Amino acid sequence: MASQPSQDWSGRELADRLGIHSRNTLTQLAEWARLGFLSKTGRGRYALPGPAGPARAATDGAGP
Repeated sequence: MASQPSQDWSGRELADRLGIHSRNTLTQLAEWARLGFLSKTGRGRYALPGPAGPARAATDGAGP
C-alpha cells in the first residue's frame, strides 16, 4: 500500500497480498478503518489515510 498511497484496494486484494484468509482480513480492515489507520473509500475498498490536515493536527494532543 505504501508504494501506491493514492490507490484504493479491495479487501480480497489485500488478503491475497498478505497470504491470509479473506474473512479474517475483512474484519481486521474494518477495525483499522474505525481506528483511523486506513480510510474506507467505498464498499469493501480501503486506502491509506491522507496527510493530517489543520483540523486533525489541532486535535492530536501535541500542543505548541
